[in-house]
Amino acid sequence: MLTHDECYLYNDFVKENQLYIYPLIGNKILNHTLSGSEETIVDMGTGPGYLTHYLCNNSNATIYATDINKTMLELAKNQINTCLNKKNVIFEIQDVHSLTYANESIDALVSYSCLHHWVEPVKGLKECYRVLKPGGKIIIIDTHPISLLSLDSLKKQIDSKYISILEEAFLESYTEKHVGEMLTRAGISNYSFHPLEFSVEEFMEVIDEIGDIPTSMDTKEPKPQSWYLVIEKKNGGNPNGK
Repeated sequence: MLTHDECYLYNDFVKENQLYIYPLIGNKILNHTLSGSEETIVDMGTGPGYLTHYLCNNSNATIYATDINKTMLELAKNQINTCLNKKNVIFEIQDVHSLTYANESIDALVSYSCLHHWVEPVKGLKECYRVLKPGGKIIIIDTHPISLLSLDSLKKQIDSKYISILEEAFLESYTEKHVGEMLTRAGISNYSFHPLEFSVEEFMEVIDEIGDIPTSMDTKEPKPQSWYLVIEKKNGGNPNGK
């Protein structure tokens, strides 16, 4: 778990390098993956709260902004203070391995760049599936692991002060094949993987919210590639997986 100071350092990294990505991801979740009728959405591992911020401003759902790290929730609360619908956000300390929600009580769960932090990912996946309503969806977004050579290239693009908090995540992220094996062990079969790519239409839908893309992203150096996973719970399925 990140320390207090590391959480603030990570937030600085996001503000400098990644703010543009959250409207794109949020729009893909709300308008291209979910049905729009969801009443409850859990942001599992909200971190500094930027994805929750977008979901809050663009959905009427109750958003549960959850994290196991108290400092991250403090940062998220500060971020959500600027939301028009901030009354719809509930902040909670939650451990993905032992969620406090009842069986089949949540319409959707989303998680961005968090899966690689889960100590027991199979157990975490089973817990997310347990609390999901029939017909609901789990959306998990993460990055492909990168080689040491690619990591050296990445270091040329990012301020050196951030490398210590990013290096482990980039090296220990999972391949789609590995996550598929986890899902099998969790007893979850109705899922699909997709490359995290955005069409011109998706860019245009949120163009006013993207802001400036960092100049470091213009480099020809290779960058980590991301994927997203969509799990849909069938009606009448086992609420607990296996």
